[in-house]
Amino acid sequence: AEKSLSEGAAAARGQFLTLRAHLHAQEVIPLATEAIELMDESCPFFYGAALLLLALGHKKNGNVADMMEVFGRLARLEERRNPFLAAVAIGEMADVLRLQGKRREALRLCQRAMEQYRDSRGRPLPSLVVVLLIDAMLAYEANDLSLALQRSEQSATIAQQAGMSFLAAQCKCYVDLPCRRALGERAAAWAALEQARQLATDDHPLYPEASLDAGSCRAWLHLKEANIRGAARWTATFDLPPGILPYDRSHVYLNYVRVLLAQEKLQEAAEALQRLETWAIADGWDRVLLTVALLRSIAAQKSGDEASAMDYLAQALPLAAEEDYRRAFLDEDPVIFELLPRLHAHQGGIATPIFVDGLLKEFADERRRASPEAEPKSDAEGKDGVVSLPSSVLHRPSLIEPLTKRELDVLRLLAEGLTTPEIANRLYISAGTAKWHTINVYRKLDVHGRVQAVTRAHELGLL
Repeated sequence: AEKSLSEGAAAARGQFLTLRAHLHAQEVIPLATEAIELMDESCPFFYGAALLLLALGHKKNGNVADMMEVFGRLARLEERRNPFLAAVAIGEMADVLRLQGKRREALRLCQRAMEQYRDSRGRPLPSLVVVLLIDAMLAYEANDLSLALQRSEQSATIAQQAGMSFLAAQCKCYVDLPCRRALGERAAAWAALEQARQLATDDHPLYPEASLDAGSCRAWLHLKEANIRGAARWTATFDLPPGILPYDRSHVYLNYVRVLLAQEKLQEAAEALQRLETWAIADGWDRVLLTVALLRSIAAQKSGDEASAMDYLAQALPLAAEEDYRRAFLDEDPVIFELLPRLHAHQGGIATPIFVDGLLKEFADERRRASPEAEPKSDAEGKDGVVSLPSSVLHRPSLIEPLTKRELDVLRLLAEGLTTPEIANRLYISAGTAKWHTINVYRKLDVHGRVQAVTRAHELGLL
């Protein structure tokens, strides 16, 4: 096809290069750049597609300034002609602004888009699927949990109707899971994680980070339940990647440090925080720096250096107060809220007293509505690498009938997402026997499927 194009057919060659850029991720920037130079707005579909590919190429390579410039061009160009491309560009730009510590600017960008792209009945157009997700994340940052869940539900519904289940999975991971945990709805948080896993499985090529996010979220939930061993299973298989750190996985890197701190691996945590801080300063990720300061405060307190802990805490407050990043504090180790009341005496006054008073009240409210924390879980490994639980767990009185050890093995593998044949292979049993054990697990848990079984098992502390 390329050979058949004459040198004079610039627009046709530009279209061809756009298709090549779509197929060759490693060459997307030079291919898309050349395609844009060869075309003009008379080829609207391919011109817009080339701009989108170029912006995503810059995103992958960490060229944030170039990415924002191209997304800005795309949003302006497609504002009337292609609302979907324009809204995708706006959503990506808003997410960058959020991580740059510009939550309010990101919020204004999302709100303008939501006002513009509505149908005659005032309902959001499908093109807003990404904007709604980012707006949900911005609402969560300000601890507006009800609005966050509302926006997430809107985004997830549109995503599933459009066949973009990977976006629905991100709604579950990034918004529903932390919101439900903050509301004290422990079982619903674990259910959101399981739903995200299933949704991402349906569309994995478009969400290659699905397993990484799921592992990170699972570790975060374990930390919230003081199950350090459960969280450590993830860090045993994860480390900060070499080279460029993709900014849209910053939440994963910070979770990694949280687990290290919970394990009292203070030196490893300090090294990871130093690398994250250097990267965030160089690229302007102020929202990441906010959490780095809070984690440094926690680390200093753990090492007995309360003066440094106070200093790092004071460093985090101005940006958080200015942009209303409340969850930055509420999602961290409760030691933060032991330090906050003492910060006034340490610093001779707090520059943001209203913000701090609000945080203390919200923390107290959250503690009151929190569900009881799960019992510590055993990490003893049994045959086939399956965790064997102690007898005290096997005979919980709330079960219709105690699970056998083999049924618990099957339950754990169901939670990992294995199919019946895969469970059979892992346990060296027949597929029929694996199916029989699965039916027994469902009966004893009084459920009717995998999602319900996993949710119920988390409620009972079996997982």
